[in-house]
Amino acid sequence: MTLLEVMVTLAIVAGVVSGATIGLRAVTRADLRGAAVKLSASMRYLHDRARATARNHRLVLDLDTGSYWAEETDDRFYLQGRPGQERMDADEGAGGAATVATAKKPTSGAGGSPTGTTSITADPGTPDNEPWKPKRAVFQAFKDTMLKLEKLKGVKISQVVTGLRGEVVTSGRAYVHFFPSGFGERAVIELADKTEGRYSLVNHPLTGKVRLVPGKADPALATGELREENR
Repeated sequence: MTLLEVMVTLAIVAGVVSGATIGLRAVTRADLRGAAVKLSASMRYLHDRARATARNHRLVLDLDTGSYWAEETDDRFYLQGRPGQERMDADEGAGGAATVATAKKPTSGAGGSPTGTTSITADPGTPDNEPWKPKRAVFQAFKDTMLKLEKLKGVKISQVVTGLRGEVVTSGRAYVHFFPSGFGERAVIELADKTEGRYSLVNHPLTGKVRLVPGKADPALATGELREENR
């Protein structure tokens, strides 16, 4: 085999490998976008369902397992904000007791369904002679053909930032809340595939719309420090 033949053969092999790599990358990017579109549809659905059912809802994102599902509750609760930020009342117009909610690690309910509780501090108006008993807002997973437990394949939830917590969550579980008043928690959710391709989902609290951003989105969009129109 002459040198020219060797060079031609190597060029052909390189072209085949390059084409296969591009094709594989295109497939993985398609999977990534598909996962982002499905998650955004689930968030929009939760926004509408919370209003329709007059119940508090939340999207549970398990970053360790790459899965997500929805939970609901009739209980009233408050969400703890960042230092210097006012709390958010899950039951708009409830007023009264100064209560603060802190998330606990979810447990398994009947049949292995994921559930979670939110502990509430006692009403400061409670008499001193009565023992302090924390109230609990109990979230339960529900059966809905439109929104089932979703296990991502080939895609991971790389990070989540919500408006109230304001910190970047890269492991464990994160929650995005939706309320009967038609208000949803501001959030930025980032998905990534094996080729480090990324898609970010920016949840709009008032409209319920979810904007898909190719690549990374600034976490400040979740905290309100950066407005959408400035992007």
